[in-house]
Amino acid sequence: MQAIRQPRSIFMLGTSSKADLTFILSAARTRSMSSDVVGSSGGMSAGAWMDLARNGSAPPLRFPLGTPVKCFVGTAEWLRGTVVAHNYREPSWPVSQLSAPYQILLTDDAPPDARNAIWAPADVDEIIQSDFRFGLGEVAECRIGEHEWVMCTVVGLLYREAKWPEGQYAPYQVRVDGVLPGSVDERAKTLVENRQLIWLPRDTDDCIKARSTSREARLKALVALRQQGMLGPDEFEEKRRAIIHALDEHVHTHTHSHTHTHSHDGRPCSHDHSH
Repeated sequence: MQAIRQPRSIFMLGTSSKADLTFILSAARTRSMSSDVVGSSGGMSAGAWMDLARNGSAPPLRFPLGTPVKCFVGTAEWLRGTVVAHNYREPSWPVSQLSAPYQILLTDDAPPDARNAIWAPADVDEIIQSDFRFGLGEVAECRIGEHEWVMCTVVGLLYREAKWPEGQYAPYQVRVDGVLPGSVDERAKTLVENRQLIWLPRDTDDCIKARSTSREARLKALVALRQQGMLGPDEFEEKRRAIIHALDEHVHTHTHSHTHTHSHDGRPCSHDHSH
């Protein structure tokens, strides 16, 4: 098990054992824009929220499972993560201690000295806020396979399907708009032809990242070399993968400085099983 390191916190942002964040990967068959379930806490303080929680009158939790959030950990620093549990408790906590409204799995861009899972003691803006990197209507690139990305448009926030457990959401629903230059993936082309709606399980760079004109230009140049007979099929594919997975200098304006452009385990972020 990966070692858990001590976080910096002045708001008692607790740490916990690493959460098991497993998502079912699926095609999204209907459009859902559920961003209205995420709102502000209205200026309520952490102490006031805890007093209400002790009396059993705290407002309903604002963030469904799967919501990308940022958490305050002290000294004006916020860490990004994903909500993975509600009403979280550590085994060592006394009965008198309030359950934490959220457990958050930190994203890969967290600093090295931060633990990989933390808990938020109150559901208020001064401690936890939603943190979607892309808004409705924004164009992006999303991952549909180990080495295959497509161009897409965000059409829904906090998407869910009826069969999912209550309170579980995917951060984004997107429409597949086009393949990247040089793609020979028939499944990707089918998604584009159908203008398929799919959902993405995480708001991280290994699932969705900003459109890059420089990356597209490099891919088009590579395609030209292949058409001129200067690259064989294997060399072309190797170079194309390197360009697709390379860190882009011109990241999305909402993206933080530490970014990772490929999954450590190589799993796709979306999967179409509608056929």
